[in-house]
Amino acid sequence: MIRAGARRLGTVMAKWLFVCLFLFGGLLPASGEEDVDFHRYMKGRRVYEKQCVWCHGRTGRGNGEWAEGVKDKPRNFRMGVFKFRSTRCGCLPTDADLARTIRKGIPGTMMPTFKDMAEADLQAVIYYVKSLSPRWKDPERRAAAEPLPEPPKW
Repeated sequence: MIRAGARRLGTVMAKWLFVCLFLFGGLLPASGEEDVDFHRYMKGRRVYEKQCVWCHGRTGRGNGEWAEGVKDKPRNFRMGVFKFRSTRCGCLPTDADLARTIRKGIPGTMMPTFKDMAEADLQAVIYYVKSLSPRWKDPERRAAAEPLPEPPKW
């Protein structure tokens, strides 16, 4: 009985710590120009916990339950390194890049399509994913999409 009460107290304290850190800058969404939108962040977190946590894990490290024993591991969002982007090497993807990956999935991997996800949910989960890595706070890491080269005329 005492252990259950202590566990509950620990959970309550952890929630208050999260709220304090979020409000005072520890977990701010990392894109520096945007104002913090607590409701959008929480909505994104709910979508993430419902749709993404199984593969990407609770903390975004790519170590979810379904990632065990898989050759191509899910993306570790904490690293802030993305494979599918239209920006130059070393830069973060645009929101459109993230949306495209979420909507279309990645063939040949565990990443499914979420073509029917509501636009508001999509934008919220992108906002949340961007909060998982400190790399999003560095304005030098952000860049516009690079124009695609002309296809070869074979």
